[in-house]
Amino acid sequence: MKKKNLSVRFGIRLGVEIVILITVLSLATIFAVRGGVEKTYITSTTELIQAQVQGLSYRNSKFMQQLRMYTMADPVQLGGTKEDLVEWIVSHRKIRSSDFTEIMFCDYETGIATTDDGETRDVSGSEYFQFMKNSGKSQGNL
Repeated sequence: MKKKNLSVRFGIRLGVEIVILITVLSLATIFAVRGGVEKTYITSTTELIQAQVQGLSYRNSKFMQQLRMYTMADPVQLGGTKEDLVEWIVSHRKIRSSDFTEIMFCDYETGIATTDDGETRDVSGSEYFQFMKNSGKSQGNL
């Protein structure tokens, strides 16, 4: 009977020690991994955000380069008339980047816009035009 009692006690004690050991190792692993996961997450997120920012910056730079050809056009540089500007935009429709669906010249006084397809539209009621008109700002000084 003593042998059986001793083996039961030994088994219970061994079981308790194993549970304690597993608990301690689990907690140690959680605390050790938690810091590494947090650092990895922060690093990965930061790199992802930086990559997205660089992509957007590149895209904006590309758009600005494409739009530069319009600001460097002879009618703009030489101070041509509105008709000269519209004629130049329409005649250069084929060089428009596929990034843009259309390019238009808008008469600031009337709100009438002419696209590079030669279509005219009244944009005087648009929110953007109203903001520009009411704030006294132009595209160059936003």
